Amino acid sequence: MTTTVVHTIKPAGGGHFSSLDAWVIGALVVGDPGFPGLIARNLVALDQIEVAEVYSGGSALVARVDTNQAGWVTDATHYMEIRGAVGHQHQGIWDTNKAYFEVTSGGPHAFVYYQVTHLTEMQGRCTVGQPFYMEIAGGANGNSVIDRCILIRTDGGAVAGTNSGFTGKTLTFLSSMIFAPSPTTYGLFCVSGTLNIYNCTLVATQPGGVGIESFAGTTNSQNNYIKADYCYDITSGVINKGSNDATSTTEAVTPALRSIPYSTANFVSVTPGSENLHLVVGSVLRDAGVTTPAVIDIDGRMRIAPFDIGADEYLDAPICWNYTARYKSSNKLFKASGCGSFPRNLRVPGNVDTSTGRMVDDGILINPDEYEAV
Repeated sequence: MTTTVVHTIKPAGGGHFSSLDAWVIGALVVGDPGFPGLIARNLVALDQIEVAEVYSGGSALVARVDTNQAGWVTDATHYMEIRGAVGHQHQGIWDTNKAYFEVTSGGPHAFVYYQVTHLTEMQGRCTVGQPFYMEIAGGANGNSVIDRCILIRTDGGAVAGTNSGFTGKTLTFLSSMIFAPSPTTYGLFCVSGTLNIYNCTLVATQPGGVGIESFAGTTNSQNNYIKADYCYDITSGVINKGSNDATSTTEAVTPALRSIPYSTANFVSVTPGSENLHLVVGSVLRDAGVTTPAVIDIDGRMRIAPFDIGADEYLDAPICWNYTARYKSSNKLFKASGCGSFPRNLRVPGNVDTSTGRMVDDGILINPDEYEAV
């Protein structure tokens, strides 16, 4: 059975590592009995998943990192993941008080994680000029997933996509916000392989900006809102435009979803540099989508069919839910239920003993780091 190994990234100190850079090379800041030396290893042979759980307290990145050079061995099911720690995830708006990384040096690519195939509830920003692009999970092993992330590039160049070695592999973006507020910039791009983009909000605000660029390969787009001078651009390859994509131009497949303005008619606020792209009550993007794999929105809420278009799901009324949760590092399961949006912090039912998983009489509230929804 595949096991998950979690190491904490705490820029302010007190974790296993103070940065993602140190995590990759395994320079432990706080001793870990299981890994007294370097942690780079063959995850396939060990049947493991390696997770870097990022906390707030500053940028989690110091310089460019390339795990392809660090001795890790991964595949599509034994991968490296970077995720925001519980309670430290963004709330759908760029916020440096939450878990984030910022690229300020390195090249030729701004951010390269060839072995990392999952990026979950994280914020990433590139503010320094790079010759090429900010490459996110576009590397060796495929089946990569970028889920509920906020990615920004302010220096020109592309934000993220697949690279030339991605033939036969897939990179999927779910419920993410992509900002490219610089001229001649690509939001997401496909060089080879397959790029899937579901329920994302892509914004290229300056003249010449491109939302989705296909240099080659196949791009599948559905339920996305795209603001750009050129929402889709094809050098080569294929872009399968979703019938439920909405665009700021006339490029959308469905006439009713064309020329949707990037304005407060659709979003809470679009103040440059502090965009709040949550939907307002009267947005034409509400209930205009179809069901996609992006079943959880940018805020961690379960979507309700018909899905809204873009990263945010506007909830008209409280919904009721039932989940099974599991105590981390154990096989203890419990049921949790309630009404409202998808809970980031689950309250354990009052009749569950957190040490045994058995029913007890009095209520217990456990630390949210001790469980996970399954």
